[in-house]
Amino acid sequence: MLTGGSDTDRPPILTMNRNLTSRIVAVLAALVLSLSSPLVFAQPAPAPIPPVLQAALNSGNAAQIQQVITTLSQGNPQRAAALAAQAAVYAQGMVNTNPQAAVNIASAVTNIAAGLVASDPVGAANAAVEAAKVAIAPSVIQSSPTAAGTVAIAAANIASSGTVINNAPAAAAQIAVLVVQVATNQTVVSALPGVSSVVQTATTIVNNPTVTSAAPQAAQLVQQQTQGTSQNNQGQSSSNNNQQNNQNNNQNNNQNNNPGNPLNPADRSG
Repeated sequence: MLTGGSDTDRPPILTMNRNLTSRIVAVLAALVLSLSSPLVFAQPAPAPIPPVLQAALNSGNAAQIQQVITTLSQGNPQRAAALAAQAAVYAQGMVNTNPQAAVNIASAVTNIAAGLVASDPVGAANAAVEAAKVAIAPSVIQSSPTAAGTVAIAAANIASSGTVINNAPAAAAQIAVLVVQVATNQTVVSALPGVSSVVQTATTIVNNPTVTSAAPQAAQLVQQQTQGTSQNNQGQSSSNNNQQNNQNNNQNNNQNNNPGNPLNPADRSG
């Protein structure tokens, strides 16, 4: 009759197999544990801004910024788009400290991006997205509403291009959602009435099937923005009407209660 024994009682080959199996199980368990943990990759550091472009950005001179980017890109549209996007991101950090310079940079970026739609639609759209983020900043709208509206119009025109919609539909949707916030801002509309056309442009963009497929929520966001503004305008109009009615009523009351008023029956003789 066979009975269990210690490893020393078993043949050497069985003991070796058992130890090998234990090690394999341990290795597999460690491997499964490592795979179940989220992988963390180091994010690459953003490319430094070339010193000559840095100087142009600090100046806030749109023409100078365009010239520097054109020179640095040396006819490479991808390089030009990358530098333009980099400039717009830099401008986003200036909206509270120097909003005028920030929107000037955004204006330069949209001008550059407009010229890259055919050669690099993805890069042009990405640069326009970053420029539009500058235009929606409250500090920019407050200090430079006309410039903010101009950037919104330029960005919307880039996003509405068929080339951009076909190659960068998600970016086109993002631009539409951003610029409609500028186009429905009453401060901007008062300073630049033509910006209202951006609402229709944005609506057309987000209802394009290609854009809808890439960004299903964009149409709803644009609609909510435009409806919210319409309701606010109606409320403001109603408030203005009520104020006018109150003023008229007060004037009538004053006339009726004013002694010597020829329209007051109490003051008429005989």
